[in-house]
Amino acid sequence: MVSEIIIRMLGVFSSRLITFLTSLYIASILSEGEWGRISLIMNYFTIFLVFSGSFFPRAITTYTAQNNTNTSPNNSALLIGNRIVIIASALTIIWGIIFIKIANPIQDSNTETLLLLLLLMVSVPVLSQNIICYFQGLGKVGLMTILEFTRSIIISAIIIIGVKSISESLSGWAYGKSLGILLTLFILIIVYYGNKESNIFKWNISDVHLYKKMKIYFYWGLLGAVLSVAIRNIDVIIISNTFHNDARTGLFKLSILFFTAFGLFGQSITSALHHRIAALSEQLPELKSFTIKIKLITIPIYCLVAFILFIYSTNITTFIFGDKYLELGAILKIILIASIFQIYTFINGGVWAGIGNMKMNSQFFGISSIMYIMVLIYFINKFDFYLFPYAILISSIIAAIYSEFLFRKLFKE
Repeated sequence: MVSEIIIRMLGVFSSRLITFLTSLYIASILSEGEWGRISLIMNYFTIFLVFSGSFFPRAITTYTAQNNTNTSPNNSALLIGNRIVIIASALTIIWGIIFIKIANPIQDSNTETLLLLLLLMVSVPVLSQNIICYFQGLGKVGLMTILEFTRSIIISAIIIIGVKSISESLSGWAYGKSLGILLTLFILIIVYYGNKESNIFKWNISDVHLYKKMKIYFYWGLLGAVLSVAIRNIDVIIISNTFHNDARTGLFKLSILFFTAFGLFGQSITSALHHRIAALSEQLPELKSFTIKIKLITIPIYCLVAFILFIYSTNITTFIFGDKYLELGAILKIILIASIFQIYTFINGGVWAGIGNMKMNSQFFGISSIMYIMVLIYFINKFDFYLFPYAILISSIIAAIYSEFLFRKLFKE
């Protein structure tokens, strides 16, 4: 069990680190304005992914783990999940096209065309993650870790090739992203059938009870994701529309990327332990004890890592970007402090997601995300732009306190 957890944690961390490093590399080879324009389209795509079910693959892990037996692997959760995602994606594409054409949020025909291309792909990353999470639910941690790592490598490589091969960097990024996610889905489907699994797409539903539970999970998960991921991702859009400066948009996006990367430690742990948490969903005393042990081990380790990064933050940013983004080093010092509270929040959130309590998950991430946007808007309107990391710090502290309140409430019920 311990070895599987370590393998899974390292796999998640490595795959997401590759994605992060790819973004840093692209930002380092492009001008600040070019990176700012890519940042904007990245956030719009992330918001569309929410409505297609980007939050949903964890349900595949949870319900596959709960329904699986050693003698008869159960893929009902995957089949139902794929059906739900395809329906949600179709609706997202329709409403997304209407929104882009009527609201005209980007006001550039070339960028709008590329965003429409990505919109047509919204189901692809989610279906890929569904397959990966299915293998995790079966307990095939090694296989799913390899798949996740391979996916990150392929997508990152194709994006870099696209950006460097096509003169218009934004087009190169969009074409590379589209080709990369399509190719990885094709590979994952081959692996799925290679493991002698049954049909991956089946429209008829045989397990009505599971279908009902997963629909409820989707509704609460969608609400939570809209209130958290979608709302959080309008931060770059707010910066872009407030300052109308691609360089500032790019700097802000880089800061958020680093903040997200610092959270990889906590996300890797909760993702690695997701099937273990799901298995303890009916044993709350044991789950509480297990979670406390995770906190006592992981948070001190992360504080040590954060302290080292705090000391060398300016050197790191100068090494990566040279004479670009000179303010980033000072910004990262504040964000590193905020990330300690973020880790604590991610561990609590991993418990709610693991046991399928999407109502509490939605409640927390919805309220905390709205609070973050409100604090951010207040700071950028009342103070200098470069003080925005303090908005991240303040909102992270409040979110950590609120998550602990809900965590204790869970075990009193």
